Amino acid sequence: MRSSQTPLRFRTLPSSVLGESRTLYLDKIRHRKIKPKPQTNAFLASSVLKLYFLPYFSDLYKTKENNQRKSRYGNRSPTISPVSTKYTRLADILKEYINQAQFDLKNLNNKLQTIESDKNHIINEISKYKSIIANHKGNLNIINYQKKIFQIWIRNFELSKTSIQNKMIKFKDKSWKSKEKYIKLQQKYCDEKISNDMLKNKTQQYQHWHCLHQMINQVNGESLKGVYYAVDGMINKESLEGKMKMMHGSCEMMNGIMDKKLALYVMNTVHASRQRYRFLNQANKHAKERFEVFKQLKALRVSIVEYMENLILTLKSNETECENLSLSTKNKEKEIVDFSSEYEGIQEKLREAQALHRSSKPELICKTCNRTYIELENYNWSCSVHTSEWSGSMYWCCGSVYKESIGCQKRKHQERKDEDYQEALVFSILTEDKQGPTFCTNCKTPGHTSQKCSFDPNSPNTSFTKNKHKIRVRMINQNLKKKLNRILPTSKLKNNNFSDIYQIKTIASTSVSPEPSLISEGGLSSKSFIKIRSETPTFKSIH
Repeated sequence: MRSSQTPLRFRTLPSSVLGESRTLYLDKIRHRKIKPKPQTNAFLASSVLKLYFLPYFSDLYKTKENNQRKSRYGNRSPTISPVSTKYTRLADILKEYINQAQFDLKNLNNKLQTIESDKNHIINEISKYKSIIANHKGNLNIINYQKKIFQIWIRNFELSKTSIQNKMIKFKDKSWKSKEKYIKLQQKYCDEKISNDMLKNKTQQYQHWHCLHQMINQVNGESLKGVYYAVDGMINKESLEGKMKMMHGSCEMMNGIMDKKLALYVMNTVHASRQRYRFLNQANKHAKERFEVFKQLKALRVSIVEYMENLILTLKSNETECENLSLSTKNKEKEIVDFSSEYEGIQEKLREAQALHRSSKPELICKTCNRTYIELENYNWSCSVHTSEWSGSMYWCCGSVYKESIGCQKRKHQERKDEDYQEALVFSILTEDKQGPTFCTNCKTPGHTSQKCSFDPNSPNTSFTKNKHKIRVRMINQNLKKKLNRILPTSKLKNNNFSDIYQIKTIASTSVSPEPSLISEGGLSSKSFIKIRSETPTFKSIH
C-alpha cells in the first residue's frame, strides 16, 4: 500500500505524441494492435473522454466566445454559462470518491496489520526450520567427512596390501631362479660324471692295447730268433746275411712304426690325464657353489615362512577391522537416510508455509522498485526503474530531470522474498570458483555484468543532442503551463514561475479542479483512476 504522505508518481507521455493533437492520440490508442485488457476497452475509454474530459474544453471554448461577444455586443443573450454547474458536479463526485478512498484505505491498513502479524509468525517458524536444517546439514557434513576419511584409509590399506603382494611375487621369482640354477648345476655334474667314466674306459682300452703290443713284439722276436738260427744252419753265410739284412731292415721299420704309435699313445694318455684333472677341479668348484646356494635357499625358506606368518596375522587383524568399519558405515548410511527423509519433510513444510504466506498476502513487494502491487494488476509496463548513473542533472535516456522520476526500463513486477538474499549469497559462494570472467555489454569492459553497470548505454556523447534534450524539456514545461491555465481559471498559476511539476500539483490539489493525478509531465496520466458512480465501470489505464 502507498502511504498518504508519499507523493504520487506519474507516467510521462512519449515524445512522439507531444506535438500531436489529443484526437489523433486517442485514435492511435483505439486502432492499435495490442489486445485490450478484460477491464478496459477502447469504447469505454472514448465514452469516458467524451462524457468528462471533452466537455470541459468545449465549455471553456464557449465561455471564451461568450466573453468576446459580451465585449463586442454587450449582454444581449440572457443565457447562463453551465461551467459553474459542471464544476460543482465534478467537485461532488470527487468528494464522494475521496471519502470512499479514505474508507478503503482504513480497511486496507487493518488488513495490512493482520497480514504483517501473520507474516511475522510465519517468518519465526521459517527461522526455526532453517536452524533445524542447518543442524542437519552440519551432521551430514560431519558424516560425509568421516566417510571420506574411511575411504582414504581403505585406499591406503589396499595400497599396502598390493605392495606386500608385489614383494611376495618378487621373492617367488627369486626362488624360481635359484631352483633353475640348481637344476642346471645338477645337469652339469651329471655330464661331468659321464665324461669321467668315458675317460676311464678309454685309459683301460689303451692299457690293454699296450700289453697286447708288447706280447706281440716278444712273440715276434722269439720267432725271428728261431728262424734265424734255423736258416743259419741250413743256408750259407752270404745268402743268409743278405736275407738277415732284409729282415733286420723290415724289423727296424716295424720297430720305428711301433715307437711312433707308442709315443702317440703316451701323448694321448698325458692329455687325457690333464683333462681329467681339469674336470675334477671344475667339479669341486661347482660342488662348493652348489653347497653355498643350498645354504642361501634354506635361509630364504625360513625368512619367507616367517614373513608369510606375519602377513597372515596382519590380514586377520585387517579383516576384523574391515568388518567393524563396514558395520559402522551401514549405521552411518542409515543415519544419512533418516536425515535426508527429515530434510525432505522440512522442505515440504517450508513450501506449504510459503504457499500459505503467498495466499495470505494479496499485495506483494517488487524486487527492483520496492513498491507494492497486486498480481492481477501486474502488467508488462508496471515496473520501471533507471539502471544508469546520475550525471549532468538529467537522465538522457528518457529526458526526465529528477532523480525520483520513473525510469524508462519497463517490465513486470517481481515478488521480493526474504530467502532470496541468503540463497543468492550461498549460490554466489558455491559458484564463485566455477564461474568464469564476466563481461559487460554496455561499457565493453570485463569484471561486471550489464545489470550492475553504472554506464548509461543510451547517453548521447555530443553537445548537439544534449541541447536538443534540454529544449524538449523546456517545451514540455511550457505546454504544461498552458494546459493548466486552460483547465484552472484561478490566477495562482498565471503569476507563478514553477521550478518542477510537484509545485504545480500541490497548487492544483488546493484549488477546485480535476484530480491532480490526472496531470502529468505531458498531459493526461496513464495511471489515472476515475470512478463514475457505483453502476458505471472503472477506467484504469490507457495502455
